[in-house]
Amino acid sequence: DLAATMQRLGEVGADDFYQGEIADDIIKTVRNSPNPRSLKNGVMTKEDLSGYKALWRPTVKTTYRDNTVYGMGPSTGGGITLAMMLNYIEGIELSDFEHNSAQFLRHVIDAQNVAFADRNRYLADEDFVDIPWGHLHQDYCQSHASRAACPVGCIWQRSACVTRGLTTKEYAAQRRANLTDGDRALS
Repeated sequence: DLAATMQRLGEVGADDFYQGEIADDIIKTVRNSPNPRSLKNGVMTKEDLSGYKALWRPTVKTTYRDNTVYGMGPSTGGGITLAMMLNYIEGIELSDFEHNSAQFLRHVIDAQNVAFADRNRYLADEDFVDIPWGHLHQDYCQSHASRAACPVGCIWQRSACVTRGLTTKEYAAQRRANLTDGDRALS
């Protein structure tokens, strides 16, 4: 099906995805789920597809051991989550552990747990929900005068509210430091 869809898109163009036969197939699939475990079928219409406008979103960028890594930015969480994991792991010398050993996996799993927990807590589609990204600027954080007023996306540090930045190396180091041995399943 995928090969035929790509072939058709190549022959008749992208409009078919939003208004043509491919759109009809998408709607039919969504409205008549072949998954027997599905609780209910979707409600997508052809108007939903024809009215859709793809948005250009900025990418997420981080570094990992002399490599620059780019990922998709919000409204998806994959790029940000990956950046958080890499930043977390970068502070740990994984080569000190046998590959896939309990200690090695503990650090990788810690990174995943922290990144996914933060993703679930802080990220959403900015078109519908206010998330910290719009408030991760130093001046915004500094405008809050007390620990109680320190907003999501910032941390209280040295008597001031400062940018936390979910994809910064500093935030990853803070999250690593906050995990105690009791938080870890393996030691």
